[in-house]
Amino acid sequence: MTTEKFKLYDSVSAISSIAPNLWQVKNCFEVATLDRLRNIAQDAKERFFPSYQANRFELTEDSVSRTWLNEMGLVLAGPIGKITGEKLNLMSVKYWVDLPFFCCPPHYDHADILVTYQIYLVSVPDPYHPIHGTHFMHVDPTVPLPFESNCGYINYNQDLKLHRVDPGNGSRTSITFQFTRQ
Repeated sequence: MTTEKFKLYDSVSAISSIAPNLWQVKNCFEVATLDRLRNIAQDAKERFFPSYQANRFELTEDSVSRTWLNEMGLVLAGPIGKITGEKLNLMSVKYWVDLPFFCCPPHYDHADILVTYQIYLVSVPDPYHPIHGTHFMHVDPTVPLPFESNCGYINYNQDLKLHRVDPGNGSRTSITFQFTRQ
């Protein structure tokens, strides 16, 4: 596994190829940005709606932070495009708050999503049940990514990787940037 240093947003991140078209990212944001992202979930002015997935809430499109998050996604498109070898357009930004027992069964992302960059922000664990990150099942052995704050992954989705999130008893917050081809 080779690790390279790369500036994606405001921090020099450690990026490691962990499977074909899949990279683990550590140190995604500087502390001030990470704190601002984490605080969105606690801000009484922000609005969330229940996702189609049980025990998940998503930030609304008209939220207070939406403009900043979209601007962040536009900045990220360039560096992530260099990693994947694609010219990218921002498709969507999703800020999720997952409650205890959230799980995401094995699935493929929609083919319209060329690249996903998901960053884990904060978790409130139960001491008896771990908080799970995304588990990629397209290779043998499979690749479980731990839920570590300020870490995440870049999934170049051209090969439609099967992946899931196992249920946990704590809560977790993450942000996902999805890109299409330019």
